Amino acid sequence: LVKRLAAHAWRHFRMVVHVSLVLVMVYKSKDPIRELFGPAPWINSYDSWFLMNSQGVFGFINQHRVQILMQYTHDNPQQPDAHWKPLDFKCLPGNPE
Repeated sequence: LVKRLAAHAWRHFRMVVHVSLVLVMVYKSKDPIRELFGPAPWINSYDSWFLMNSQGVFGFINQHRVQILMQYTHDNPQQPDAHWKPLDFKCLPGNPE
């Protein structure tokens, strides 16, 4: 009886947490949705915790991008005149140089 009551209470607690999270997300998304369907949608953040913005995570990609440049050579790397070639990755959007 106690196990069944604990399982029932746990299910209700999880439901309350899930409904609360959905309500918070709906409340926080009212401004981004209003701006998204407005005359001039911009990439904005609406709270200091970055829970909601008008473009999701992709709104912050172009602010600062750190990209590691990997190079290889077939020459002796200890020589100062070694010819280094950049290693291109297919998934990156263009040459970083």
